[in-house]
Amino acid sequence: MSEYIVVTSDIFTKYRAPRPNYLDTPERIHTVLKLLKMYPPLVKRLLFLEPKPVDEAEVLRVHTQQYLNQIKRALRSGSSWSLGEVYVSSELYEASLHVLGAGKLCADLVAEGKLRVGFVVARPPSHRAGKSRAGRYCLFNAVAYTAKYLLDVHEFKKVAILDLDLHHGDGTQEIFYDTSSVLFISIHEYSEFSTFTSGWIDELGRGDGEGFTINIPLPPGTAGDVYLHQLNTIVKPVLKQYKPEVLLVSMGFDTHLSDPSGDFLLSVSDYTQIATFLRDVVDESVERKCCIVFLEGGYNELALARGLVNMVSVLTGGREFFREERRSTSQVVRNFVKSTMRNLRKKLRNWWSL
Repeated sequence: MSEYIVVTSDIFTKYRAPRPNYLDTPERIHTVLKLLKMYPPLVKRLLFLEPKPVDEAEVLRVHTQQYLNQIKRALRSGSSWSLGEVYVSSELYEASLHVLGAGKLCADLVAEGKLRVGFVVARPPSHRAGKSRAGRYCLFNAVAYTAKYLLDVHEFKKVAILDLDLHHGDGTQEIFYDTSSVLFISIHEYSEFSTFTSGWIDELGRGDGEGFTINIPLPPGTAGDVYLHQLNTIVKPVLKQYKPEVLLVSMGFDTHLSDPSGDFLLSVSDYTQIATFLRDVVDESVERKCCIVFLEGGYNELALARGLVNMVSVLTGGREFFREERRSTSQVVRNFVKSTMRNLRKKLRNWWSL
């Protein structure tokens, strides 16, 4: 059995929201899988598995009964926008249960020692779904569910979640804000004009979880050089000190310079560098030497597919297939980030040596 697993299913392409500006489309998955399968030597290293849906009792590991009831009421009334930016339909509901199932499948393989790197190539994204609410395109939180499943069922003691989507993983943060059993680190875009109400550097956790939530907000115009610097100077030393048993990654490709949803300037080649970082940090700091990568955002289909194929290749011991010139961050943005990160380090020094 291969140690490199891709979990995906046709069910992730079966629903489409009836709005032209709804960026989470079936083509995202189609394009990724089509491009991936154009490289037989890479495909040969991978084992493709289909997930089963979890039952509703499993959903309650991270979501409330009240929220589940709200979703059921929406489904009984037919497809609707009753949960805000999530188009609720029976197809979306089934796909969301299968995304949780994909995380469960990977978690079981990790516990059995049969998985080194897992890739959940699925939609909808999930990291913005909180305990009792949906988030942008997100109905259930798969990365949070997978962490909780590992803690509850397989009795893991420490799980790390690294959120590399453009948007703050506010749902994941909320679910684990009070515990030290899950270290949550998010690198995301923010500006003074942002509509986000979470993801600031002073959000550090609460009670037993104080110090185990770390937010790294970066401004529009951030390119791969500054982004990778935060990975190497903040994320890497924290993970080395925490020593999680497994690393879960909420991976968004909406950080790409061509993505319609944000203003970061990462290139396809920067995702190669991120994969190299993940490979090295897993080897150095993760006890079981394994990670599970969940696809979150990324709405330029070609950039998403090329970036993900590069990451799959590098994380499974291969080479970069697609290259793109790496941009540089302006000095104005660099100065802003330097000041913000100086303040963040001061806040973290009670828990971490940086």
